[in-house]
Amino acid sequence: MITIEAEEMKKRREFLIPLSDQAIGILEELQPLTAHSSFVFHSPYGTGKPISRDSLSNALTRNGVTEISPHGMRHTASTLLHEKEFNSDAIELQLSHVISGVRGVYNKAQYIEQRKQMMQSWSDFVYALAG
Repeated sequence: MITIEAEEMKKRREFLIPLSDQAIGILEELQPLTAHSSFVFHSPYGTGKPISRDSLSNALTRNGVTEISPHGMRHTASTLLHEKEFNSDAIELQLSHVISGVRGVYNKAQYIEQRKQMMQSWSDFVYALAG
């Protein structure tokens, strides 16, 4: 599990991220390359900060990928996870969305176990696509 501190998040609230086995494996593989930084994707400019929020979008554009954006990827993930009948609140929390209304005010559940299972299912799905 990864925790992003509140001050790093747009909504200024701590964000817990359950990881799949594949995600953990990727991070472990990258560790020898990134051990000099607190970030997996650190700024190449020696700022001691992570890459900017626009880095993925810029990389897609530089490589001629115009059919999808990072936000579009999130949209697709949300749709497919709903199609797989995962809990809507768990999906919204995994996307770091704020659940609105009275439910959002009173329900402080993090759905960690469900989100971990959901992320494992998502990783399995993506890996199966990659063949």
